[in-house]
Amino acid sequence: MAGCRGLIGRPDAPRRVPTHECHGGRRRDGVYFDGPLIDPNGALTPMPAKKSPKSTKRSMSDQHKASLAQGREEGRTVRNYLEALAQNAPKRGRRRTLGAVDGRLAAIEEELATADPVRRLKLVQERRDLTAERETLGAPADVSAFEDAFVAIAAAYSTRQGIGYQSWREVGVPAGVLSRAGISRTR
Repeated sequence: MAGCRGLIGRPDAPRRVPTHECHGGRRRDGVYFDGPLIDPNGALTPMPAKKSPKSTKRSMSDQHKASLAQGREEGRTVRNYLEALAQNAPKRGRRRTLGAVDGRLAAIEEELATADPVRRLKLVQERRDLTAERETLGAPADVSAFEDAFVAIAAAYSTRQGIGYQSWREVGVPAGVLSRAGISRTR
């Protein structure tokens, strides 16, 4: 070990056995080390055991728990309202009327009688899609419950999260709803 450059310091001071590439972390006799000390006489002394810090169990205050619960509830309210807006947003193109859907359903029924198997498969799927669309056309979505809940919390949520008027408008929240919530254009 005399040729190892890892042993630097006073010759009489305790030294760590180096564990780098010059000797692969072992003495010449083949014994591996992971950090024992060598005293000035060349004898090995074991490394002292590491003390693990005591973990103290921390508990949150009731106020902190209430704040977290309020944040979760407000986040859920905002998410529900924005999802309801997105679901009922007008689609691109011409809107289908109930009469147009009924007319196409009748045409599909007539065409099914003479269609080849692959065309029949596609017509059956189109019929299922139109039937589902017909049910949604008949009943307009009521987002007023989501809207009222949103109006109640939107101003506080915006302030806490740093969300401005234009951001709300960009995701589709109507200006009238924002004014009812007390969110002005100045933010």
